[in-house]
Amino acid sequence: MANPAVPAKVDPAALAFEVALGYFSPQELQLRFGVAPEVLRALREDERFKRAVLAYRREIDETGTQFKVKARKLASIVLDDLGVIALDPTVDTMDRIQAIRDLARYAGYAKDEAPQAANNAFAIQINLSQAGS
Repeated sequence: MANPAVPAKVDPAALAFEVALGYFSPQELQLRFGVAPEVLRALREDERFKRAVLAYRREIDETGTQFKVKARKLASIVLDDLGVIALDPTVDTMDRIQAIRDLARYAGYAKDEAPQAANNAFAIQINLSQAGS
């Protein structure tokens, strides 16, 4: 099969990895990599590209990358719902507070709820012996 005309600026390995990951839709891949729909279709039919995608899928499965990426994608989808809960005055106050805490934690602003004690402890041992006994 002839090699499809891939723009010179496109890294076929990076495109194969993204296809294997399955995070982006074909339309998003076209925009992200600047390829025409027919080029992406042709690549998906190319045997070398298919082998690269399969190799990346195996690597992704072995490292758990896909699970983490899908979890992040899902978290970004439900993030809007969490914001709605935090801002809705009709929601129970404790649920709103928890939503605000979660949002702050996800944003990296929250402090650990149970900070670990500083390791500044020391011990003094005094041995008293009776002199002259």
